[in-house]
Amino acid sequence: MGESRRFSVMDTPTLIRVNQHAVELNQNRSVTEEFINKLDWNGTHVIAFSLDHVNYEGTPGVRCQIYCKMKNSKLPQMVYIDITHEEYMALPTVSMDEADSDIEVLGSAS
Repeated sequence: MGESRRFSVMDTPTLIRVNQHAVELNQNRSVTEEFINKLDWNGTHVIAFSLDHVNYEGTPGVRCQIYCKMKNSKLPQMVYIDITHEEYMALPTVSMDEADSDIEVLGSAS
């Protein structure tokens, strides 16, 4: 049996914070205030894909494809946010094994 895949995750306050930082740094990818207002405050947001890159203005960072838990929805909304390496490395991770046991929590509608 192979090693379990690990995913970085963040809660809603963290997503708001890293998004605000992306806006302040004039990053290529961030989300709108309208989108932020639709997030499930108690949601867990999963980074499905990340790519080390340098933005057009020369700022190094990590482009993250994030599946976001939305209010009153079982289906996640996919977005991209550019975050710093430090922010990315500070995020907690979960393994597929852990995610399997928590799937009802991550996918439940509020």
